[in-house]
Amino acid sequence: MSQVLFGEKRYRSFDYEMKQRYGSKVVKLSVDGGFSCPNRINSTGCIFCTERGSGEFCGDLENLTASISDQIEFQRNMLSDKWDTDKTIAYFQSYTNTFAPIDVLKKKYDEALSCGVMGLAIATRPDCLGDDVLDLLSSYKCPLWVELGLQTVTCYNEINRGYDNSVYVDAAKRLRARGIEFVTHIIIGLPWETRDDTLKTVKFAADNGTNGVKLHMLYVDKTAPLAEYYNKTDFHVLTREEYVDTVCEAIAMLPPDVARWAAS
Repeated sequence: MSQVLFGEKRYRSFDYEMKQRYGSKVVKLSVDGGFSCPNRINSTGCIFCTERGSGEFCGDLENLTASISDQIEFQRNMLSDKWDTDKTIAYFQSYTNTFAPIDVLKKKYDEALSCGVMGLAIATRPDCLGDDVLDLLSSYKCPLWVELGLQTVTCYNEINRGYDNSVYVDAAKRLRARGIEFVTHIIIGLPWETRDDTLKTVKFAADNGTNGVKLHMLYVDKTAPLAEYYNKTDFHVLTREEYVDTVCEAIAMLPPDVARWAAS
């Protein structure tokens, strides 16, 4: 039996998906929208999250105070030598990018779209997707998707995620009902999980209709609460081979129409 290929790969990559939809490579430009996170206000935040709210790729530290327009220009110039394409997506990455009044969200999203990007990717939490937010997202006719930080279905208390799995299920259902695509972030290598536990999370996301998965190898940043736990326990961090093996298993179990991101 011949192997189905998606471009040159045996799985549906993000790059392949974008080229199929829009005819050429699409580049994500990371943006810090100046948002906060309810989990940081109510507690210490997720144990793996850094001081920059996982927004380390939004540019240099001086650029954090820049406007969204300036950040997009900075990102576009920084990546211009790497990618030969004029098709870009503004990726609201840092913290929780639906955690603000609707007029504030609209102003920031509209500013990004005024900068010549073709669409929006919005990272957020499943518990920050009220009907008013979904109404706003549904109003945009450009390419748009939401990126949900699920991370795990087994040790969400240990990572201090701040919501249970049913919240993700409900958010996924309401996003699907509105026709809003969503991508699910999953961490591989959490110290409380086995490989089978990780694969349970992958299956859970697929069963709830995710349009894509973004697989992250656990990274212990010195500014995150996880660093203190690591220093106390010296837990095992996956080797490259262990991570690759798990990613391969995860990819193999996903439906062929689910796009895959892989973040090292």
